[in-house]
This record gives sequence, C-alpha cells and structure tokens, in this order.
Amino acid sequence: MLAERPVAVTCGSGYRSSVAASLLAHRGQHDVVNVTGGMTARSNVGYPVEHRRAGVHGPAG
Repeated sequence: MLAERPVAVTCGSGYRSSVAASLLAHRGQHDVVNVTGGMTARSNVGYPVEHRRAGVHGPAG
C-alpha cells in the first residue's frame, strides 16, 4: 500500500533506510526521502531523539 503523503525513511546510520527508500520509490511511492546519516547523525547535531525498546512502535500517522 502506498502512502498518500510524503514518506521519510530512517534507521540508525542511514544505510538500511537508503535501501528501503529505493525499494519504495521503485514500487511507485512518490515523495520518499532517506534521512541521510540516520538517527545517529540526528542525535550528533543535537536534534531530540526518543529512545524506545526494540519492537515497540508508536502510532502510524
């Protein structure tokens, strides 16, 4: 199922999310971007990062 609004894909370092973003775009998802550097880069520049236990996801949307 494709999203009707822009999608930002992220992971720890940016590698896995770049693969995922490419796959989504290849499958027809428009407005998909990879968060370069992932959550590590986001944390390193001082943006807030919420840590959750593995396998626990917040609400989608």
